[in-house]
Amino acid sequence: NKLILGVIVESLREIISIPLEEIRPIPQLVSLQMEAEAISGIAKNGEKIIPILNLEYIVTSKMPKQFLSEEG
Repeated sequence: NKLILGVIVESLREIISIPLEEIRPIPQLVSLQMEAEAISGIAKNGEKIIPILNLEYIVTSKMPKQFLSEEG
């Protein structure tokens, strides 16, 4: 079941490529303080910690169910 979705962003500071093997699970302390499903992992870029968003969860958990069904 695939959903085609467009996203508009206000601004973009930087685009980086992060190898899959550099993405780590989120620490348990962080997952207890927020909706852990919204973040699929974290990565480091120099001294920066970058959250890796789980867009499928963010979109489908907040979107009305009629948009997600095949009947539409």
